[in-house]
Amino acid sequence: MCSSDLQMLNVVAVLNPPGKTPPAQPAKEAAPAPKPAPAKAQNTPMPMRIGTIVVDNGSANFADFSIEPNFASAIQSLNGTVTGLSSAPNSRATVKLDGNVDRFAPVDISGTLNVLSAAVYTDIALNFRNMELTTFNPYSGKYAGYNISKGKLTTELRYKVENRKLDAQHHIVLDQLEFGAATNSKDAVPLPISLAVALLKDRNGVIDLNLPVGGSLDDPSFRVGPIIWQVFVGLVTKIVTAPFALIGSLFGGGEDLAYVDFAAGSPMLAPAETGKLDKVAKALAERPELKLDIPLQTLSPADDAALQEAAFEKAVADATVPGMMAGPETRLAALAKLYQEQLGMAPVYPVSENPADILKNNIAFLEQALRPKYVAAPAAREALARARADAVQAAVLANKEIMPERVFLVERTSAKPADGGGVRMELALQ
Repeated sequence: MCSSDLQMLNVVAVLNPPGKTPPAQPAKEAAPAPKPAPAKAQNTPMPMRIGTIVVDNGSANFADFSIEPNFASAIQSLNGTVTGLSSAPNSRATVKLDGNVDRFAPVDISGTLNVLSAAVYTDIALNFRNMELTTFNPYSGKYAGYNISKGKLTTELRYKVENRKLDAQHHIVLDQLEFGAATNSKDAVPLPISLAVALLKDRNGVIDLNLPVGGSLDDPSFRVGPIIWQVFVGLVTKIVTAPFALIGSLFGGGEDLAYVDFAAGSPMLAPAETGKLDKVAKALAERPELKLDIPLQTLSPADDAALQEAAFEKAVADATVPGMMAGPETRLAALAKLYQEQLGMAPVYPVSENPADILKNNIAFLEQALRPKYVAAPAAREALARARADAVQAAVLANKEIMPERVFLVERTSAKPADGGGVRMELALQ
C-alpha cells in the first residue's frame, strides 16, 4: 500500500507565473516611504470559489519505485466533476468521477472533502472492479512470497476523516486467486499463505475480506498503507494458527472441530463426535481447496489399560466351561483354571476373616495375580489406532461432496487425554 500527498494550488504562483515580473514603478525624488501594511492584512488569504471543475477524458497515473520490479497503474477515460471548491474553512467540495483502470476495470470516486485541509474533513468512497490481480505481482512477490498467476480484484474503499480522526473501511473481494512461482523474497511474511487462501476461498473461488483501519493523523507513526498490511497479516496469522476456529465460526462448532474424542480402548464414534465431523465435512465442501489430515496413531496409556483389560476378560471367557451360567462361582472356576495355566500350580487363597467374603476375596486374589499376565498386544494397539482413523475418514466422506483424495490418513501421533478418561485425536488442515 502506498499513500499519496494532497496537492494544493499555489494561487500566487498561478497569478504570477515564473518568468513574469510586475512592471517597475518610476522612481520619485524625496517621496516618503510608504508605511508597511499591518501583518494581518499581509497574511489574509484571497477568498476564492470555483463552481465546478469538469474532467473530460482525463487520466491519473500512479507508480511505486520503492519495490523491484516497480509497480505502475493508471486510471484512463477519467470523467466527472468536482463542485463547490471554496477557500472557506468549513467548505465541502463534492467529487464525482469515474473511469477505468488499465482500460477494462471500472473505477468510480465519489464523496465530499475539504480541499484546503483534507485532514479536517474527508468522506470519499473509491470503488474498483474487475482489476487483474497479476498487476499487483510486485507486491505479491515481495510480501506474500509468490507471484499471482490468475485472479480478479474488486474493492470498495471508504475513507472518512473528521478533525484528523480516520475511519477507513476496506471491502476487498478476490475472485479465482491462484498463486504461481515462489519468489524467495526475504520480505515475505513467514506464514503458510497457501493454507490461508484455502481457508478463505469459498466454493465459488471467492475471498471476501473486510479490513477496517482507524487512528489519529496526529500520530507520527500512523501510516495507512503499513497499517492495512499489518491488519491483513494479523488476520492471516490468526486463521492459520487456529484454522478450525475459523471454520467453526463460519459453519458452527467452534474450536472443538479440531479434535475427536474416543472412549478408552474403543474406535466407536459417539453421536456428539459424529455431529462435529458432519460440520467438518460441510466446511470442506464450502472450502474446496482445503485438505484434511487424520492421524493413524491415536493411542494413550488409557487405551493400553483398556486393551489389557479386554485381553484379560477374553481369556476368562475362553476359560469358562461352555453352558455354565454366569455368576461368581463360574468366574472363580475360570480364574482358577487360568491361574493353573499361567503359574503352573493351583492357587493358594488367603484366609478370609468373614466367611461371607470368601468367594469375593478369592476372585479378587486371582484377578490381581492374573491381570499383569495380559498386556496390550502390538497388533491390538495397531488395529485400534487404524480403526479410529478409518471411522473418522468414513464419517467425513459420508458427505458425497468431499472427494476421497482430499482426506489423508497420515503416520502422525496424536493422543491427548480427553474428558472422562478417554483419548483425543487431533485433526489437521492443509
